[in-house]
Amino acid sequence: MGRKLSEGLFANDRGGLAHLTTIPVTQVTGDLSWEELFSFDSIALNRDWDGLVVSSPLALSLALNEHHFFFAVTGVGVPHCAPDAAVGSFSEGLWHYDVVELFLGRTGAESYQELNLGPQGAWWSCLFEGYRKRYPGAIDAPSAVSVFADRSDTVWQAAIALPLSGLLVDFNEPSTIRANISAILTENSKRRYLSYAKIDAKEPDFHRLNDFCPLQLRPRHRF
Repeated sequence: MGRKLSEGLFANDRGGLAHLTTIPVTQVTGDLSWEELFSFDSIALNRDWDGLVVSSPLALSLALNEHHFFFAVTGVGVPHCAPDAAVGSFSEGLWHYDVVELFLGRTGAESYQELNLGPQGAWWSCLFEGYRKRYPGAIDAPSAVSVFADRSDTVWQAAIALPLSGLLVDFNEPSTIRANISAILTENSKRRYLSYAKIDAKEPDFHRLNDFCPLQLRPRHRF
């Protein structure tokens, strides 16, 4: 793999672990292939809500070019996938199975966006006008979305590229963006909840906008 990992350790009053305060996003110019996306420095999610090490850690890469936002995940083992959700399908309810969730919000605003990506490449997105309060009306899948998924006996990968126009936040003003990456994994028939940010809640709850982290854009020069 050869990637540098930024370890996001969930910390709460019981675990007492350190956690990072920013989420790195690699910024590039021009087209970006899935292969290059997976080669970027990544975030490691390897501890659950109680600070315990999981046996199926995740490596996540975030990137940005002039037109798209990219989100890639690498996991190990055999994931527990939604049975009727195929690669590229827009599927609500992925959180009932193994899923990685990206939350995007803005400083001083109550609205936020949730993005879900399953190991099989199914995905979902929803806008909220407040804490767990969806915007009224039907949920429409953003257009021009590309999805990648691949799996072997020991490793799985999934990635998505979303047009910037389909996101709630404005990457021209990165200092206003707050985000978090979370995941739900199944290990030995037990649900494990992981979060990059420190969430101020006793029970797993990924919708707490006030606990989201700022982004750190990292320009990458390619020759």
